[in-house]
Amino acid sequence: MHFFSYNRKGFVLAISLILTLTLLSACAGQQGNQETDHTSTKQKTITDATGKKTIPAQPKKVAATSQQLMEYLIPLGIPVKIAPKATISDNFYSYFPKDKQKGFHLVGESSPLNFEGFLAQKPDLIFVRENTQSYDKMAQIAPSIMIKETENWRTDFKAYAQLMGKQKEAKTYLANYQKQVDAYKAKLKKTVGNKKVVFIRLLDKQVRIYNHLPSSVGGVLYHDLGLTPVAGIESKDLFSAISLEKLLEMNPDYIFVQTGKQDEKPEVSKKRLKQITSGNIWKSLNAFKNHHVYVVDSSFFNNTPMSQLNTAKIITEKLSK
Repeated sequence: MHFFSYNRKGFVLAISLILTLTLLSACAGQQGNQETDHTSTKQKTITDATGKKTIPAQPKKVAATSQQLMEYLIPLGIPVKIAPKATISDNFYSYFPKDKQKGFHLVGESSPLNFEGFLAQKPDLIFVRENTQSYDKMAQIAPSIMIKETENWRTDFKAYAQLMGKQKEAKTYLANYQKQVDAYKAKLKKTVGNKKVVFIRLLDKQVRIYNHLPSSVGGVLYHDLGLTPVAGIESKDLFSAISLEKLLEMNPDYIFVQTGKQDEKPEVSKKRLKQITSGNIWKSLNAFKNHHVYVVDSSFFNNTPMSQLNTAKIITEKLSK
């Protein structure tokens, strides 16, 4: 009798212990889920050009109001998944990584912005170019960030990194950028030397020559790559309007040329290029005679981290043949 009572008590104690451990395990599991959920919605406070605000600490679905803006964010590891098309005819710029295009949502064109398209994608954070009207509308969709932009892409890149706590990633990218352009520069010194290089844009009634300022395509040509400009393009303006006769007077050894306007159909740009470059003045240029005229796309104007590196790469490839 005593033996049965003893075993019964032991059995009850064992069952109680098992139930207690099961409950503790369940509670621990619930607490873990709560912490995970809390982490995924964790917020942080930042101050941008529009003031103090709260944003997701770890955003999962980020939108940008242009692909140029997106190029500041991708190298920082920010998960941009929503943006307008690159141009009227291209979903992405040619150099944009294929792996980054997977799962990407294109929402119309950059001008005018498709606000309904952004709203439908339900981003948890939006980056906006310095445009108050766009910012006000985007801020109604999700927390939005806008910096005070400068004409220096490196400065703006660091500003985005600072806001998002990505200083380490920015430092790494800039170091790699410098390493690559230094290698390009050394190569061009051997193949081009001090020969004159220009970048021009052909419009309907105007030839624009871009100067040596670091804030333009000249930043890559003359600063990063150390190429030599023609005399007379020193200016505080981004470009100067010149005639074909003036270009012949400068007579550069190499010409990079872009034709077209933003959101212009490719066939219109090609027609303009053919009209301008079929004349006698153009055919008298040394660059034309020596087959040193290179037609490039509009991404040369982007002045963003990814486009600048691509521009340096293309220039080096063209001038090293």
